[in-house]
Amino acid sequence: MSGTRFYSLFVGAALLLSAPPLSAQEDVSWSYDGATGPANWGALCSTGQLQSPINIEGTEPVILNDLKHRYGVTPINLKHDGYQITQRYNSGSGLTVGNNSFSLDAVAFRTPSEHKVAGNGFPMAIQFHHSGESGEKAVISVMVREGAENLAVTEYLPHLPLEAGQSTRNNTLVNARDLIPFDGGYYRYNGSDTTPPCIENVRWYIMKRPIEMSSAQINAFRGLIGNKARPLQVRGNRIILDSAQ
Repeated sequence: MSGTRFYSLFVGAALLLSAPPLSAQEDVSWSYDGATGPANWGALCSTGQLQSPINIEGTEPVILNDLKHRYGVTPINLKHDGYQITQRYNSGSGLTVGNNSFSLDAVAFRTPSEHKVAGNGFPMAIQFHHSGESGEKAVISVMVREGAENLAVTEYLPHLPLEAGQSTRNNTLVNARDLIPFDGGYYRYNGSDTTPPCIENVRWYIMKRPIEMSSAQINAFRGLIGNKARPLQVRGNRIILDSAQ
């Protein structure tokens, strides 16, 4: 099946399953270009010292705790946020890093990647958003490179919401674990949310090994959300740890 026909089938299915879009009159206080673009986000986004994303380079090799994923299955519950497509996760799944435990809240599909590694970006990234009992945040970022078709991603494609504000839900079960690379090596640094209000002290875990998705799969997401990424931020004197795996 050609990539074009492949994508068309998914679009048709999503049209049937999508909820009505948000009102066109809804206020949008920030965006990725123009007067409301990143240069004008203001507040902590402009004044913070621990902002994300950054370029990953000049890392410090150390022995770090393994990332222990406690991810289970959850039904399809996708939302088009305008700049990403988010799979919201039911309670019960989480992440343990040493003595720290976090709940998995959502999996976000972004085009392109926001972080770069040694100056190199990727056409897509998948971010796994976690929260701790005290409100602390931890995000795992998995880079995506073009390559073989990803079987796990095929479970999402028929249900992608087509417009900002739309959501799709059904009983198809997916598991975030299937989107994590088998190689557990990662980079670790302290940063922020990459969207306003750019809250800081987010624990970022950037997986070293990317996963693959086909060109048609990447384009299915890009065609819906476009290329929306915050520009790289100043690293400052932050240390980036390298799990040396």
